[in-house]
Amino acid sequence: MDALTVADLMHRRAEADTDPVPAMAVSPRDSVRTAVCLMRSGHVERLRVLDDGGGEVGVITWRDVAAAANRSDADIRRDITDEVLPVMLGRHADEVRADVHHRVVVLLGAVEERVVGERIAHAVEHVDGVLSVVNAMAYRRDTIAPRSATGHRVCDPPWYP
Repeated sequence: MDALTVADLMHRRAEADTDPVPAMAVSPRDSVRTAVCLMRSGHVERLRVLDDGGGEVGVITWRDVAAAANRSDADIRRDITDEVLPVMLGRHADEVRADVHHRVVVLLGAVEERVVGERIAHAVEHVDGVLSVVNAMAYRRDTIAPRSATGHRVCDPPWYP
């Protein structure tokens, strides 16, 4: 899916399409992975596709991405079980299980540190065909400093990212 560009998957908006489209946009030359990252980070279902002059040439949606991925849950589970978990956890790979339903991955089990669990979830998000990841793993130690309501670590001054 890395070789696909937005232009390969986007479609033209119908004149009658009145659904609001978010302000976030991609170029037809951007990778599909870039569009997926933007949709995930912005919590949106679709993105405008703009040409170099800023004119809208189409939209790309989760449905477009999912249709292109067209991978079975079993294939996704196999990639996670055979490739991601052994690399991330080594001999402890069997301590985490990936349940996949309709390309949504639920990670179960336990890891030593919270940061390891978050890294695994992040890696799984990048497996081709995955639409979203639910990290339900338990962890024995929380090595990440808690964050305040503003998103800053509690121990950091507010200007520290």
